[in-house]
Amino acid sequence: MNGVFYPPTQGRYLLQLEILNASTSQSLEKVQQYVDLLPPEVGYFNVSWAVRDQGVYNIYTIEFKNGANTIASYNDGANPGRIYFGFPTINANSGGIFATNLGFSGITEGSILPCFF
Repeated sequence: MNGVFYPPTQGRYLLQLEILNASTSQSLEKVQQYVDLLPPEVGYFNVSWAVRDQGVYNIYTIEFKNGANTIASYNDGANPGRIYFGFPTINANSGGIFATNLGFSGITEGSILPCFF
């Protein structure tokens, strides 16, 4: 009746609700769902590219600042951090935007690409 209080830190949390019979304490219904608490908004975000021509390899430079919060390294054992950047792969006419091989032969969909900086 007082609402849901979220944890103060970002992360993925299990939210569970159970309805009990008041007299027998028997469970009548139980549901659960994961809730993702996202970090604060990014204050500065800019994407630039090396070339504007189609059909050639390109380099995208992504700059961002997220305020005072430090994003932990991916291999931090206590609190690993990740940054995901998604690029649309299909245009409004359902045509492919990128070539099937973006310069990393043998890497399959969903693979982690190296960050050079």
